[in-house]
Amino acid sequence: MLLAATRISPAQTTDETLYAELIGDFARLAPQTIHPAEGLIKYPYLIPAGYYPQMWDWDGFFIGVHWANQDAADAKYLRDWSISFASSADADGYVAGCITPKGPRPLFGKFAMKPFLAQGAFLAAETLHDFEWIRPVWPAMQRILEYRKRTQFDAKWGLWFWDNAMQSGADNNAALTNDPKDRSAILAVDASVYAMREYLAMSQLAARLGDGAASEKYRREAKETRKAIMAKLWLQDEAIFLNRRRETGAWVRVISWTSFLPLLDGFRRRYPVRARGGYHPRARSQPRRRGRNSRSAEGKGRGQGKDHPLQPLRPRPLRYAVIHRLPGRQAGEL
Repeated sequence: MLLAATRISPAQTTDETLYAELIGDFARLAPQTIHPAEGLIKYPYLIPAGYYPQMWDWDGFFIGVHWANQDAADAKYLRDWSISFASSADADGYVAGCITPKGPRPLFGKFAMKPFLAQGAFLAAETLHDFEWIRPVWPAMQRILEYRKRTQFDAKWGLWFWDNAMQSGADNNAALTNDPKDRSAILAVDASVYAMREYLAMSQLAARLGDGAASEKYRREAKETRKAIMAKLWLQDEAIFLNRRRETGAWVRVISWTSFLPLLDGFRRRYPVRARGGYHPRARSQPRRRGRNSRSAEGKGRGQGKDHPLQPLRPRPLRYAVIHRLPGRQAGEL
């Protein structure tokens, strides 16, 4: 399908020609992301365009979701990624975020896997219309979830943290740190959102496997994390989600792309209100302004043009993510 897009007609513009060539390059390079099974990795696995010989956690997740999106049959790569990581967990539930043909590769500390395993398993199973392959690795997936809660969850705050910036995948995120003397010190927006989404995925998987009690338990965990993110990581005066120091609660006043992750899950997506320097979504408990932006019976939609400053904020969910695929999926629906 990608290669067919490279046929260039004389009528195409320079931009169209460039785009066709780019699509052709993608088609040519795509197979390089699939590495044959080797050593302790029993299934073909996904690597970033052939650059690394190792299997990485979120690299494999995002590449696998792309393959599944291109062709449903290719969700097998995301399935195999899920099985490989789940099968690498030890008795405590620890699994490294990097697996080599010789085994797990801890680095910069233990470098535990990021919270994407259940999301990848759910997407693969739903796309393949087969959840039974999850049963043999389900106990390991549950151990991995519990290990993460023991080692990366702050019960005082109800929020999640990384061991360091390297573990987060955003290696140079200035809102985190790689200082070995300052490990596990920052309550992170991204860690908390990913953990919430992982619980949502685990809830759906448990339901498909016939464990209603576990499904409800995981859904409660997701709901509690969502509440904590809203209550403790949203800086109202500046209308932004920010990281905080675990020990003191001090705000880490660095805005990075991770500050916007909650919006993709429906956090604060409606009811705008004036804030310092602009507008931000209004909390549900606050009354809505009537007038130009009111959707009253007398004037539905009036004053809500695309450029109106009070236009409700409705960010589009990412197509490659689990957001649009999990029933009861968005944080606002919990």
